[in-house]
Amino acid sequence: MLGCVAYTLCFAQHPFMECSKLAICSAAYHFPQNPATQISEKLKDLIRLMLVPDPEQRPNIAKVLSILDNYYSLPSINLPEAAQQVKSKQEH
Repeated sequence: MLGCVAYTLCFAQHPFMECSKLAICSAAYHFPQNPATQISEKLKDLIRLMLVPDPEQRPNIAKVLSILDNYYSLPSINLPEAAQQVKSKQEH
């Protein structure tokens, strides 16, 4: 849920607008290509991390808080394989 909230705050729309179970289960969302919405790749990775389809691979709130506490000193957000796959699909 936190990933959906973060996405909505950044892009003013829900990541799964069509609300289909298939879209949610397969993490079929994309980031809008609006030039007025300049979101860093690191923030997109944080959202990807929180939207990983497998709940076991999503960070708990303590991990999210740790990432946020250290956000500016982190060179990047480490993504599990499932999030990497979503990212590579979004980049093509």
